[in-house]
Amino acid sequence: MCLNHLPAIDFRPYKIGANIEEGMIVPEDAQKAVFDYAWKFKVNGEEKVIVTRGDYPTVDGEFLDVETTEIESGYEPPIHDFTIEKDGVDRAAELLQEPKLVMVVAYDLSKSNYKAFEEIKKNY
Repeated sequence: MCLNHLPAIDFRPYKIGANIEEGMIVPEDAQKAVFDYAWKFKVNGEEKVIVTRGDYPTVDGEFLDVETTEIESGYEPPIHDFTIEKDGVDRAAELLQEPKLVMVVAYDLSKSNYKAFEEIKKNY
């Protein structure tokens, strides 16, 4: 049944009727991610590693490298990967504010039926 039809209840973030903007909101009191930063310095000819939660350590030495490790995951909204880019600029927020917006998504424009696009244009 599920191979040929959607489940009776659709739990996907992009399900029909879902509000994309609302699904992208991160509440102010949401859990923030926690990271450890392992700062590597050369001090008096020896490598020294200092671990902080983000602050740059005060060290008399040459900075070599830093490694970041996620200790606790933060809150991730149900819709966290929605972008519409043009020329490297994400325009999703701007487009979602349009009062009337119809978006036609095509996997490969070269294989598209352009007559269908004209029909869509007439109806909207």
